[in-house]
Amino acid sequence: MPSPSNSATADAKHVGRGVPRQSSFERELARTKRRNPRLLAVGGLALGVLALAWIVAGAVSSAQIPARGSLLEQVTKVPAVIRARRFVLVDANGKTGAMLTADKDGPRLDLFDENGKIRATLEVSEDGPGLALFDEKGEVRAMLAAETWGRFPCFGL
Repeated sequence: MPSPSNSATADAKHVGRGVPRQSSFERELARTKRRNPRLLAVGGLALGVLALAWIVAGAVSSAQIPARGSLLEQVTKVPAVIRARRFVLVDANGKTGAMLTADKDGPRLDLFDENGKIRATLEVSEDGPGLALFDEKGEVRAMLAAETWGRFPCFGL
């Protein structure tokens, strides 16, 4: 039996079925080594979430969003007025389908076919409003106009 003054050697001796006896310090050290990878993973995840929150908060604050209303309301809010000289409506392939313009002659709406040719025009000029329909060659096939220079509306085929 070991002497009480030499307890370190007593811990190192084999007890029972050949398993060495560990001190409480060694057991705690082994337990800490097992938990260390989990703590690193959780700590890294927490640090990543904090960094992402900081980046998002900075992006939102720099966007200069008005203080009133929810974020969804502010993002989906329809502007009261959109001003432009021309609007071009295109399909998924980028082909022009319609064009709305306002120039010195007045407002005009042109509608295009799949080949990019104007097939219908609605306009208001100095002479009055008019509607023209074109064939695939670009020739006027029908026209309706209420021009100010004549006494009666004009209709042509």
